[in-house]
This record gives sequence, structure tokens and C-alpha cells, in this order.
Amino acid sequence: MPLRNPFAPLSTSARRWAKVPAGALALTMFTLGAGLTATALPAYGDVTTNGYTISAPAERSVR
Repeated sequence: MPLRNPFAPLSTSARRWAKVPAGALALTMFTLGAGLTATALPAYGDVTTNGYTISAPAERSVR
């Protein structure tokens, strides 16, 4: 059985099927990125102490 020339242009059906894994990968990456962005917690480090909390900075009144 002769091997296919890798430099020969793909047929229309082969090009169409080649887009399926690429589209699935793009959709997976978008969904994963959106999920990680939505669930990310803000990190705040107070430089005046050695404490570190995973939360938003506390509101402090200025005197």
C-alpha cells in the first residue's frame, strides 16, 4: 500500500474532520479558563505584619 504524500493538499472531508479536535480543544480551554477565573479567590498580603490571608483586604478607617 503506497504511503500518502504529506505535502499533498487534504481533501475537503479530511479538512472538515481535522477541525473537530481543534474546536473541541478550543472549547475545553475556554471552559477551563472561565471556570478558573470564576472560582479564583483574591489574595491579599498585609506588609505590616507577617500574616497572609486568602481574602479581600479588610476595610480600615483612616484617622
